[in-house]
Amino acid sequence: ACHSRRLPGPRYLGSVAVLFTELLKAAAVLSCGWCTSGRAFLPESRTLLRDRPRWVLAFSLPATCYCIHNNLWYVAVTHLDPV
Repeated sequence: ACHSRRLPGPRYLGSVAVLFTELLKAAAVLSCGWCTSGRAFLPESRTLLRDRPRWVLAFSLPATCYCIHNNLWYVAVTHLDPV
């Protein structure tokens, strides 16, 4: 990543890489849920989000921290010299 900062042209953004990784994981989870539950997936998801907010928070808070952690790794790597 540090080497790519010295090259001419557009810069590599680690935050974009993390964003696309998270979107890819979300798409995989949603497709697995859709395949498992079928047409009942959307109503079940709405019910879960509405009726069990503490359960949703228990999973979304660590996931958010993990996403921030991944961004910080990319920032740290950009400041390392290639060996």
